[in-house]
Amino acid sequence: MKGNFQIMGIINVTPDSFWQGSRLIVPGGNMTDSIKKRIHSAIGEGAHILDIGACSTRPGAEPCSGQEEWERLHAAIEILRSTDLGSVELSFDTFRVSVASQVLEYFPNAIINDVSGGSKEMYSLLTRYPQCRYVLTFSDDITSFGDDMVMDSLYRFFDTSLASIGIQNGTDSLSRIILDPGFGFGKTTEQNLLIFKNLSEIVRYYPSNKILVGISRKSMIYKPLGLTPEQVLPQTLIMDKQAIQAGASIIRVHDIAAHTAPF
Repeated sequence: MKGNFQIMGIINVTPDSFWQGSRLIVPGGNMTDSIKKRIHSAIGEGAHILDIGACSTRPGAEPCSGQEEWERLHAAIEILRSTDLGSVELSFDTFRVSVASQVLEYFPNAIINDVSGGSKEMYSLLTRYPQCRYVLTFSDDITSFGDDMVMDSLYRFFDTSLASIGIQNGTDSLSRIILDPGFGFGKTTEQNLLIFKNLSEIVRYYPSNKILVGISRKSMIYKPLGLTPEQVLPQTLIMDKQAIQAGASIIRVHDIAAHTAPF
């Protein structure tokens, strides 16, 4: 792929992520070795950002405890601290303020990728850590909404949240907010596809913010086709290319090498 975008490579330090191929905690495996191998391979394959998560947020998942999440993340952090990252940026996928703040003590310029939709406590990290960036995810449950309400709900959520962040942390903080339409969170397959169809409109509506798209191998791709997450890499590549053409700044992917190869 060519264009002005970044590849965010998924590092799942979990035993229960929705796609089995991305799990780094497996029965009988060595977690530390698996994390180290995945980090080095992600960098070698051309990831611009590593997104490390230690608590699965797949539909129906039972969240692990904050302590367990931190212990897994800390293992990854120790590896990251001894790794030559070059120009690769770091992102941490967590919805817990306590975990995010501990992460930022080690990497104050990291991205906090929060799928929860945010809170005043989470937003306060933008003031406490003035170099960090924050992913604001539209994760409201709109499954009961009609198609005519979907985009209005997304814009209302982002507008209201950005206004709150600006009031709480100052308008200068808004340039550090990355917007994620939240594909797969609180939406039907049809609603996910409707939002995807309107990506270019979202990009135009928020010219000062990067737009992150995370659709890799998700059910919005495989369910309409009657396939499984393991079978939809070709379709993921096609849709990620469409997202980039629509103006997405960051694409979050499992298959890094496939996204760095030319089409």
